[in-house]
Amino acid sequence: MTPEPIDLHHLGRERVIASYLLDTDDGPALFDCGPATTVDALKAGLAVRGLALTDVPVAPMAPTSPHVVLVVGVNGTGKTTTVGKLAHYYRTSGRSVMVCAADTFRAAAVEQLAVWTQRAGVDLIRAQSGADPAAVTFDAVTAKGEYLGGVICPGPQIAADALFQRTARLPRVDVRKPQSVIGHTTVGAIESGLFYGYLGMVESVMRRMIEELGGRATCIATGGLAPLVLPETKMFEAHEPDITLHGLRIIWERNQ
Repeated sequence: MTPEPIDLHHLGRERVIASYLLDTDDGPALFDCGPATTVDALKAGLAVRGLALTDVPVAPMAPTSPHVVLVVGVNGTGKTTTVGKLAHYYRTSGRSVMVCAADTFRAAAVEQLAVWTQRAGVDLIRAQSGADPAAVTFDAVTAKGEYLGGVICPGPQIAADALFQRTARLPRVDVRKPQSVIGHTTVGAIESGLFYGYLGMVESVMRRMIEELGGRATCIATGGLAPLVLPETKMFEAHEPDITLHGLRIIWERNQ
């Protein structure tokens, strides 16, 4: 259901209709109507709810610890700047602040966060710059939920695309289990290399992480490629395909 638009005609300017969603397949739509009109639109929207622009609170602290603030939005809406301001606000309020960079794919996103967190004097957790969403990540977490660190590897689809783009005659293939380890065609050989190379990488990294953690760890698989390797290895005790959604739910519950 599309939200009711805000009509700014009564403000003495041209008729401006602002809505969050349009009835198209493109989803959210953005347009720039200028700072003055934007402020008036915010005031008009808040007035409908009985609020003034100065009444909007800075994300209130939860009664329990840790307090998590999730910042999401489309590009160019000021998320990075807002994170910096929130970090400064909470630190000067006597809180211990840590910023976690989730968007590492957009150009300069992490670098901008690094500048803001340095100015605010708070810690920043970040992955490598330019990390692709198709990467395979291994995360080590204590029984208390403390993040120890991790490993980031290129995913098999990245390897498949690299073979196709950087060689003269090799075809593009999908990542799937081949009929045999030894490929009898070019496509079969590539499929075997992608699948068993990926499987071997996963098992090798996990064994080394478990050894470094003292020899005991519960391994949980998640992500879109987990069902591909789960039947081929005994390294995992559990499969949680929706672990990211569970995390977002926990964040939401802690902020209620």
